[in-house]
Amino acid sequence: MKTLTIYGDWQAMERIAELRPGQVIYPVQHTNIRTGHESISVDTRPGRTNLSGEERTEGWLGTTNDVAAHALGAFEVVSVRTRTLRDGRDRADIRVRS
Repeated sequence: MKTLTIYGDWQAMERIAELRPGQVIYPVQHTNIRTGHESISVDTRPGRTNLSGEERTEGWLGTTNDVAAHALGAFEVVSVRTRTLRDGRDRADIRVRS
C-alpha cells in the first residue's frame, strides 16, 4: 500500500472527500516545465491525451500551456483523510493499493 498526498483547493478536497474504499482512482501528475512546480489531481476516470483524447492510465498525456501531464496508474482506494493545515492549505492523504 502507498499514500498519495494531495494539496488543493476546497473544490478538489470536496471531490476527494467523496471517494470511498474500493473505488478505483487515476492520479495525474502535472508539472509546470518552466517553474518545476508539481501537483497531482485525482479522478475516477483515466486521464486523456491532449490531442487524440485517448484514455491512458499510465504515461505522458501531453503538454498544454507549459504544463505536462503524466498518468500515474490505477489504484484502489483504501481510505481517505482530508484536513486543513495550519498554513491554510488543504491536504488529502489517500491510502491506495495497486
